[in-house]
Amino acid sequence: MTESLTQPPLRDILEKVKKELLEAREELERAKEYVGSQRHALEKEGAELEKVRADLSSTLQMVRQKIAEFVASMRELEQPGEKLHSWAKELTDLADNALGEIESERKELLDTAMKLKLNLDNVTEQRHSLEEQLSSLRTERESRAASQLAGVCPACGRNVRPDDTFCDECGTSLV
Repeated sequence: MTESLTQPPLRDILEKVKKELLEAREELERAKEYVGSQRHALEKEGAELEKVRADLSSTLQMVRQKIAEFVASMRELEQPGEKLHSWAKELTDLADNALGEIESERKELLDTAMKLKLNLDNVTEQRHSLEEQLSSLRTERESRAASQLAGVCPACGRNVRPDDTFCDECGTSLV
């Protein structure tokens, strides 16, 4: 009888075990979620690694092909003859054609530059002529304005009234 008093009742033990089992189940679920997320991350990294491996494999294949082409080119260069002569002739022809085109374009540019210079000289000449005409018109306008203020015709010197637009003597415009 003393044993039953010192030991917790069976129900309390079962409750405690049940609680621990629930906590363990929750911990197990969290662990499953973590493992799932880690698996997903590893699968993603695996896919990326596979892509990198495929890219490297492709690059390696391309490098091997370029090396093979280079070796073949070197072998061709080791055999002097018609092919090298043909290449040299093609390059010379291309250079001659390019130089001819450059010379032709240079001549066209020089012609165009000469035409532009002539046009610029003409425009400058016209500008000076227009500036002289403008200066003359300004002087004439100022003279007319001064003559009208003085009451004298700028052409013949006859007295005019301020409201006259033409000189009664010579017909000069006073405006």
